[in-house]
Amino acid sequence: MRAAGTTAVLKLLRLNAGPHPRWLSERDRTSAFWWLREPVAYESGVLEPFGVPRVLARVDRPNGDVALWLEDGGGEIVATPAALGEVAERLGDAQRRLVGVDEAWLAHGFLDEYLRLHDAKAADRRLAELPQTVCHNDFHPANVLDRGVVIDWAYCGVGAAGLDAGVLVVDGLADGAYPAEQADDVAVAVWQGYRRGFGEDVRLGFLEGARRLRWLPRGRKPEWDATLDLIERLASTV
Repeated sequence: MRAAGTTAVLKLLRLNAGPHPRWLSERDRTSAFWWLREPVAYESGVLEPFGVPRVLARVDRPNGDVALWLEDGGGEIVATPAALGEVAERLGDAQRRLVGVDEAWLAHGFLDEYLRLHDAKAADRRLAELPQTVCHNDFHPANVLDRGVVIDWAYCGVGAAGLDAGVLVVDGLADGAYPAEQADDVAVAVWQGYRRGFGEDVRLGFLEGARRLRWLPRGRKPEWDATLDLIERLASTV
């Protein structure tokens, strides 16, 4: 919407809107899929190190929906290796500053729930030994806008450092945000950028974030096959 020379984005939240068996919407505040987590996250101020849109208005509608008027953060970034490396460095810096932060509204155990819903092998238990920080949990290139704003925080929670950076690489490839021939370059650029920003070697978190898409079936889409191939190569790539 445009008014008085400025633009804003309207986001409508509705419990069980377009329900999907693998992307849930639940009333329970303690659930990893609590439907009202995003407005609470924005209003808390916790997410400021990431760069998030300002909430211009929140309207609780009579039918139970919640309308969020958000600052316009621009369009999606062009997902080149260099651009994604810069995104990863900012991500690492933000998560370094948020190590140890926890709030009652943040999701706990999101990765375990995600893998369970996809009938995938459980994550490496050693993730608990890594620094724990605030994670986006869906850090896809499409959720990073060209004005440096990160959007769509519905699943944010506490998790191991490095996970979001791994997601940035594989989700981008699986959804065609960048071509398969750039996959290794993207993986290296994102890992190096994230390590510069975070300041510690949390390679296990990065690799486990990438491996979360290991449930993708082969033979359905070329991008999915390329993603599975990249996951197999990652241990020797970064």
